[in-house]
Amino acid sequence: MPDFVEGPAEGRRFRVYLQQRDTSCGPGSFRTAAYYLKGSAPTEGWIRDHSKRNMISPGILARIGALGLEARNQTAEIEQLVPLFRAFGLTAKGDVTSAINVQERIRAASRSRAFIVGVTWLAGGGHWVVVPYVSGNNIVVLDPGSGIERASAFPSYTPSYGSVGDFDGFIMEITA
Repeated sequence: MPDFVEGPAEGRRFRVYLQQRDTSCGPGSFRTAAYYLKGSAPTEGWIRDHSKRNMISPGILARIGALGLEARNQTAEIEQLVPLFRAFGLTAKGDVTSAINVQERIRAASRSRAFIVGVTWLAGGGHWVVVPYVSGNNIVVLDPGSGIERASAFPSYTPSYGSVGDFDGFIMEITA
C-alpha cells in the first residue's frame, strides 16, 4: 500500500506523503515538499537517519509545554528541517512572522518553490502542512494528515478530518 495520495487541485496534479504516525507531520511535509520540487522524496527512514534527533510534532511539544515542562528533543521547531533539506539537495529558510505575511509571501512567490506552514489547532497542539501556492482566494494545502485540502478563509484552516485551526506564522520556504 503506498504511503502517499495523489490527485488534482487548481489544474495541477499533486502527491502528498501521509504521516506514518500521529506525530510525523514534519517528515510527511518534508517528503511532500521534496517531491513537489524534485519529483522524488526520501523515505521517513532517510529523514530519521539524517536527523540528529527524532522528530516531535508541534502538537506533542504543545502538550509537554502545557504541563510546564520542556521537551529534551526540540526538533519540531521548523528550523531543524533546514539541514535535512540541504542534505537532500534543496535550499530552505525558516521564519516566524504574522499569518497575513505568510499568505502574502506565498501569494507573491513563483511556483518553483514550496512552503511548509504551521497550523495551531484551536483545541490545542499544532500541525505542519505544505502550501505550494495561493491562487486568488484558493489555498491549496497538501496535508500529511489527509491529502489534498483547500482553504479559502485565510488564516483559518479546517481540513476534512474535522480539526479547526489557524495558520500560525511559522513558515519555511523551500527551493530547488
